[in-house]
Amino acid sequence: MRCEFLFVMQNMNRGQSLVEVILVVALFAVIAVSVITVLLSSIQMTKQGVEYVAAAGYIKEGIEAVRSIRDRDWAEVTNGTHGLTTTSGYYEFLGTANTIDTVYTRTITIEDVYRMGSLNGDIAPSGVLDANTKKVTINVTWDTLEDKTQNIDSVFYVMNWGILSWTQTTSTEFDAGRENSTDITASGNGEVTLRSNTSDWSGLLSHYQINLDGSGDRIAMQYVPEEDILYVLSLGTSGYEFVALDVSDVSESTPTVLRGMEIADVSDDFVVHNGYAYIANNNDSGEVKVINTTTMTQVNTIDLSGTEDATGVAAYGNKLVVVRGIASTQELFVYNISTPSSMITQLGVTELGVTTTDVGMDSAYAYVGTTHDTKELVVVRLSDFTQVNTLDLIGLDDVTRLIRSGTNLYIGRVNGTAYDAARVSVASPEGALSVAQSIEVGATVNDLSVDPHEESLMLATTHDTKEAIVVNISTFVESASFDVTTTDDAKSVAVYGAEIYLGMTTDAADLSILRTQTTSWNTAQLIGFADKPGTHDGSHIEVVENFTYVTTTNGANEFFIYDTSTPSTPVLLGSLEMSASAMDLQVVGDYAYIATDNKNTELVVIDIRTKTSPVVIGSYDAPGSADGHGILVSGNYAYLGTTSSKNPELYILDISIPSTPTLVGSYNYSADINHFALSGNYLFAATANNSQELAVFNIATPSAPTLVGGYDTLGNADAVTITFSGTLVALGHVSSPNEELILLNVTTPSVPIFLSGTEIGGNVNSIFLDGTSIVYLATNVTNQEFQRWDISTPTSPVRTTTFDLDDEGMGVFYNGTYVFLATRHNSMELQILGPSTVLEYAPEGTFTSQAFDSGSSSTTWDTIEWTKSGIGDIVFRMRTASSETNLVSAKWVGFDGTANTTYSISGQNIVIDPSATGTQWVQWKAYLSGNRITTPILEDVSIVY
Repeated sequence: MRCEFLFVMQNMNRGQSLVEVILVVALFAVIAVSVITVLLSSIQMTKQGVEYVAAAGYIKEGIEAVRSIRDRDWAEVTNGTHGLTTTSGYYEFLGTANTIDTVYTRTITIEDVYRMGSLNGDIAPSGVLDANTKKVTINVTWDTLEDKTQNIDSVFYVMNWGILSWTQTTSTEFDAGRENSTDITASGNGEVTLRSNTSDWSGLLSHYQINLDGSGDRIAMQYVPEEDILYVLSLGTSGYEFVALDVSDVSESTPTVLRGMEIADVSDDFVVHNGYAYIANNNDSGEVKVINTTTMTQVNTIDLSGTEDATGVAAYGNKLVVVRGIASTQELFVYNISTPSSMITQLGVTELGVTTTDVGMDSAYAYVGTTHDTKELVVVRLSDFTQVNTLDLIGLDDVTRLIRSGTNLYIGRVNGTAYDAARVSVASPEGALSVAQSIEVGATVNDLSVDPHEESLMLATTHDTKEAIVVNISTFVESASFDVTTTDDAKSVAVYGAEIYLGMTTDAADLSILRTQTTSWNTAQLIGFADKPGTHDGSHIEVVENFTYVTTTNGANEFFIYDTSTPSTPVLLGSLEMSASAMDLQVVGDYAYIATDNKNTELVVIDIRTKTSPVVIGSYDAPGSADGHGILVSGNYAYLGTTSSKNPELYILDISIPSTPTLVGSYNYSADINHFALSGNYLFAATANNSQELAVFNIATPSAPTLVGGYDTLGNADAVTITFSGTLVALGHVSSPNEELILLNVTTPSVPIFLSGTEIGGNVNSIFLDGTSIVYLATNVTNQEFQRWDISTPTSPVRTTTFDLDDEGMGVFYNGTYVFLATRHNSMELQILGPSTVLEYAPEGTFTSQAFDSGSSSTTWDTIEWTKSGIGDIVFRMRTASSETNLVSAKWVGFDGTANTTYSISGQNIVIDPSATGTQWVQWKAYLSGNRITTPILEDVSIVY
């Protein structure tokens, strides 16, 4: 039994050993495989790690290469996918990728960067383009042994750290620029806005009168807004017949002639188009001259068949239309002017059978003005050069000029039995044509111009007193006019922004430039006031330079001197007690002369040299007990008027020694003499004489004045105030059933001629005449104590302005800017009024920056950036040149390097004119446009380079 057991045990031990062996072998196999696997994996991972390290190195090299290119030339950091090369000894972009060691492929992708809201905003998917920042993505790919593609990339941003900028933002910086219908304001430390301008052009003023070369009539003109240049064509003269005037600073300075040329032939019309002028003339072998307007050289001619003179030209796109006098063949010619300096080809001709005077055109039609009695307007279709329509204007008057604007034609005519200007709709050029609106102006219309918003039509006429007429297009009635002060005719007209340009026949003022006032007396406003001590009423007022002299009725003091150099805050300097009411006042030199109601000192003379301490130095006691009423001083004589008495009412005093007035002569008039006006040897007096409210004295012999004439106004009301200018006397009455404002012509002083009498609604206490066009009144009319009247047509005065002084106006004085009034107001005895600021703006205008020198001939201009507020649009053009001299004639271009575009988005990349002489110098021009009620506001501009 024991043996079996041992056997069994031995066998069992052998089996266990075998199992152990098997287990050991299996375990070894597993361990071996694991070790081998680990070893193999380690080898593969080591290889992949090496690849990643290499790829990362190529990424790093790409980053450094992009930065190197950026530092060398930012302009090379362009959008797209790039490879690299160093064949030039430095990094450059080449191709779209690099293959490195036949394993790795590297691509560098560059993209634009946008920012939220502004260039200072956060980076965003869209928004404001930041032209000086680029997004760069560098990607490296390679294939593994298992044919798997691996890649790593890096994203970063590069900025143009080498950039500089030229910024204009302050008033001082903007003031160095040039303004055409724009203004520089102090708001925000400096802003550019459109210039104030009345929308109806009321209040036209002569801004400049310019004497151009020679003496020929200025027969045609054209303003080119892209250039800010006014081109003017003249009839034959001794100098230039064709000139270009720089009007970019017309708001601030007289335009200057940039360049010009002699034409040598008699011209009739011209058009400037895409840098060339086409001049219609009488040269038989070249009826149209082609002029390069930059160099002012003739570069081509167009010879029309026959010998008839060219009378009109018009250009649109690549087409030029020329018309001429009636010929045996054609009168209208169409040319291709895509290459004006070399090849001009004829496209077609049309026989009209009429003598033409002018032509306008659009893309499809030509519109021809003629002298024909039944077809003053002819329409020609340009696609096949066929006459497709005519229009017979009322009457036999010839068309002089026409202009197309939008879907309208505006036509000027010779003055005759019918209208002189008209509007014809050409929305359907081949349909029924008719005159939509017309106006009779009583003169020949030589030229017309329409403002860009088609709100106003400007006429150049032969009218003696209205050489310039403005027509409101919506109503087609006259809204404004201007008299150039000569009897010469206006021959041509152009308009832009706040300026009207008028070409004349006169030699002394060949070019008149008109503008409206920036303020308007249509609405007056209180500028300042003063409450003098006491409650006695103001009575009279005089203003001399920065000082205002006010008198009052009898009270504590009756004479006051104010410093009104700042009209909004008058400052009392000194005062004086006279113990009498002041009845009239005149200040001459160092002395004030006052007529008083003191029966012992009807005239008081005050030394005003020390403004803080005026002092009475002399007086005159007129005989009897009459009151002094009127005083006028001229030279060494004072003329004193008094109330009626048994003694004289007119006294002539020698005041060569102001402290001792001495009687020279007198006149017993037997009625109150209240006020005086003087013209040479004639003294005009406002009186209380019921049959002669105006008395005229000859004072040639001061010791023996004589009454030589007068005028009896309607009714028995007293004349209390009078003024004189030119040949016009304005007389003011106290209230009556009749007129209180009387205008008289005193060309012959002894025989005044009545012009008009106007009811103003109350007493005219004081009157001031501004030339012969405006009169200012101080009255007692409730709520209208101040009144302003337009008397430019003296037979029919028109009240333009009233203002409520809150009490009676007693004295009035106008110093050319403000109206000063003495009133009966208890706390505002001195009131200063001014015109309201015009709250309308020019519809468009330009602002041209000063020239800027970058200091380098290799400057690269990157972007133009600006800040705008307000309502309206602002766009820009730029020009560059090698020198400041060359900059003057450089071309203004937009974002594509041509004059056909503008920069309209802040931050746009700058593209210079390919023909520019260089880039060292730069200048920008802003074009502002608004709706007349509001204005865009330019706050700052920066040029990045």
